[in-house]
Amino acid sequence: MITFGGLMKLQMKKLGIKQEVLAKELNIARTTVTSYCNDNRQPDLVMTINICRCLKINLSQVLELSKFENDDLILHNDFEYKVNQAARSIKKENQAKFLKGVKYLADLLKLDE
Repeated sequence: MITFGGLMKLQMKKLGIKQEVLAKELNIARTTVTSYCNDNRQPDLVMTINICRCLKINLSQVLELSKFENDDLILHNDFEYKVNQAARSIKKENQAKFLKGVKYLADLLKLDE
């Protein structure tokens, strides 16, 4: 199961944000950000909201993280939610085909750019 700290690390990597930059934005010590990222400390609700805002994380998903037994990642909009729901409806034996199809479609769209 993914943790809030793990989610922070993934999103920071995706956005190219360093701990020092996030700490400055949140007006906290870098060591505090490190503690959050490593799940050694948990931010209070106000700090969690601020972190989600800075890292463009969907707060409602963060509040439901413990409900999932898999690595549900960040969904920012309805499109990502619909793709995620479609992926969840695929039987395990067909997941590789589904992913191959998604990659094929993504590659086709890159050709249009």
